[in-house]
Amino acid sequence: MAANVPPLRRRRVAEALKRLRAQAGLTLDQVAERTDYDKGKLSRTERAEMGITGDVVLTLCEAYGVDKDVANSLAELARQSRRRGWWHQYLAELTPKLADLLELEADSRSINVFTIDVITGLLQTRAYYEALLQLANPTVDKQQLEQRGDLRMERKDRAREAGTEVWAVINEAALMHPVGGKEVMAAQLEHVVQLVEERVATVQILPLSLPGHAAMGIPFSLYNLKDGATFASLDTLLGGLYLEDQVDVDAYRYAWTQLTANSLGFHESMSILKQKIREHRS
Repeated sequence: MAANVPPLRRRRVAEALKRLRAQAGLTLDQVAERTDYDKGKLSRTERAEMGITGDVVLTLCEAYGVDKDVANSLAELARQSRRRGWWHQYLAELTPKLADLLELEADSRSINVFTIDVITGLLQTRAYYEALLQLANPTVDKQQLEQRGDLRMERKDRAREAGTEVWAVINEAALMHPVGGKEVMAAQLEHVVQLVEERVATVQILPLSLPGHAAMGIPFSLYNLKDGATFASLDTLLGGLYLEDQVDVDAYRYAWTQLTANSLGFHESMSILKQKIREHRS
């Protein structure tokens, strides 16, 4: 990761502490008087220039009159921000944006995802993912393919072990492209059906017969974090764009509500998935 960009968890703690202090109507001097926490350190903490311990976060939250559950969640986030995430073992494959994405996944209680022409990442099989990667980068070598495949599969395993709720709205077009060939695609769709039947994921299909919808041409994700925050993420060729401003997030929440309302019901979605499996195998 770039040395001049603080880790996302530290930035999230910094933004939260700055916001909570402002809501309490306290100056840096007043906080220093109430808590004996150095004013200079607090200022650097709020700018994400230095980390902070969970115990100090609890002290500050008490001074700000913060709800105990919120304070505990923020303190745990501060503790996590001082540790290396599991993904650092894949350092060679990490860009700053990908590291941020993995951090958001790890800290999410639920993830809502809308995709247009691919199956959602956390529901992908290895063969399907590798086929997508080769389409995006035809010159990728075997070692890179294996390393990135290992990373993608560990992401899936970690999310499942953590009990992260994944709800995906998938455009019907994504079921039709024979990515990796018909057998790879059929196996991918069977995997989605299996995850739904095991209650690992919730899936709705957005039918092609729909005249239009609120997110035309815009695949996105909503990360609903354990500390109560929500981030919106937009897919890009270079890794993604993250939005946390409330106005932006609310716009994507509205789009998500419209997408789920306009998509097929859960039983109908399973039926069309099974139909597409038969078509790929015919």
